[in-house]
Amino acid sequence: MGDDAPTSAYLEQLTEELVATKSALAAICREASSKEDLLSLAAVNKSFHEVAHSEHVWDRLFEQDFPYFYGNLVARHRRDRRAVSYDDPNDSGVNVPWFTEYKKRHHRERCWETGNLSRKAPLILGGHLGCVFGACFLGAPFTPGTICTGAHLDRTSVPAASSSSGGEIKMWLPNRGTTIEQLVREYGGSGDEESIPPVGGVQAIPEGMDVETFTKQEIARAGVLSLYQLPGTAQIACTTWKSGVHILRCRAVAEEVEQRDGGGDGEGKGGNAGRKRMKRAAADQNQENSKGYSFEAVLEVMGQEGPCSKTFVDKKSRILALPSYDGAVRLYLLPTWITDCSEIAEEEREDGAEAPKIHPSSTLFDDAKLEIRGEDGTTTTGTRAPVTALTMSDDCKRMFTGSNDTLVKLWDMQREEIVHRFEGHEGFIWNVKGLDADLNTAVSTSTDGFARRWDLRQRTCAGSINVCAHPGNVQAVTGVALRGNGYHMAVGSFDNNVYVLDTRMMRRLYSVGRHGDKVCRAHLYDKGDSDLLMTTGWDRTVRLWQFD
Repeated sequence: MGDDAPTSAYLEQLTEELVATKSALAAICREASSKEDLLSLAAVNKSFHEVAHSEHVWDRLFEQDFPYFYGNLVARHRRDRRAVSYDDPNDSGVNVPWFTEYKKRHHRERCWETGNLSRKAPLILGGHLGCVFGACFLGAPFTPGTICTGAHLDRTSVPAASSSSGGEIKMWLPNRGTTIEQLVREYGGSGDEESIPPVGGVQAIPEGMDVETFTKQEIARAGVLSLYQLPGTAQIACTTWKSGVHILRCRAVAEEVEQRDGGGDGEGKGGNAGRKRMKRAAADQNQENSKGYSFEAVLEVMGQEGPCSKTFVDKKSRILALPSYDGAVRLYLLPTWITDCSEIAEEEREDGAEAPKIHPSSTLFDDAKLEIRGEDGTTTTGTRAPVTALTMSDDCKRMFTGSNDTLVKLWDMQREEIVHRFEGHEGFIWNVKGLDADLNTAVSTSTDGFARRWDLRQRTCAGSINVCAHPGNVQAVTGVALRGNGYHMAVGSFDNNVYVLDTRMMRRLYSVGRHGDKVCRAHLYDKGDSDLLMTTGWDRTVRLWQFD
């Protein structure tokens, strides 16, 4: 992620120069004395126009001004080219219309700066039976922009005949489209706030449980807390309020993948190319043949003594990191069949058999004593503070965590110890996000209503903002969705609003809109033709906002 702001004025400056040059050429043409002079001037005009619209020029400008999005754009066009060139899997040619793409990206940046949404009313994903805590956008092999949501069931909304203990997972599958307009056309809808139905789902509850015997507390602690796709696979890590952590396999996508690969052996005709083709084919499946999405647990993650609100997975090193409410960060080494897309071909088990289990390879604690401040001003020493947020550098050598002791902490993962504790927040930490691949800068949000930017090299707070700015009425800042280039982030709040912040200046730009109740989570999909912001709330809805 680059530290320099995009040179957004360049396009406007070049346009002005073109207009001025054409005006000057027109004036010269009016004074030209011969046909030869006119032809010469026309050639100069054409040459200038060709240089200004040279794809090579705009290629370099795009890479300079939008370095993060440059790589993603090249990869997407290469993938699209190979999708229609099955016979030549080694074909890596890329033909990107850089002038057009630069204008689109420049326009997208302006939308984020000014809050220009494609429509004022969000698209609503409804039908949840409780507060929506878990949500994520899914990448390959799912159709781009597929959404997975998880909620816990409110006791008042659980059907009397249900044997569920309170958790549900739903899937929303856009049919090749990743814009709100395409989704509305696809699913229909009316009114200012359209809603679309899910294409599948499951109530993930222990069997044999009678909901009528459950207490209110048991119902509240039984639901889905977070969802996270293991990159490049049909597996999703699901954490629950009952300390359970499961790796779930989406059967519809995985089975489609295996069938198109000739049984999943990977040794037949096509080899790796066949595997790539079947992934693309699975990603192209439409809504009609994707009904009946369901999940099965393929791996149980053991050792947790408290709920885990976040999940971090590094595919290259196969590290799974889980921050827990019991005050620990546990590290796991995932088996290769989870991360290499082999879809447990080597780990087939009989129907009804329990999923295999993994145990932590390392458990990290902050040994500093937690001081609990009472209303009377006295302090007492308590147990370890729940760890609520976590992020790592790309090389997994540094880790940044947030806890309920109001501190954010920088860890050296080679020594597995804390190297610095950052003070400044006065409430529980809800989120931490790295602003660059090396984790030199990061942001955090807290129940004290503030978002803070941290310089991890200088070990200082580089800026902060009271997000809600309600005098005398502190509102927690909850969900955080960070743009890939690190320039903006969307945050949710307990005042029901969704705000966009400039992370470079740490200032609030505008409010996107509101939920009917407190906002829980925020996620961003910025790899398609539009930027989709997804927020979830206590009002049992998921809302989509589009920047375009």
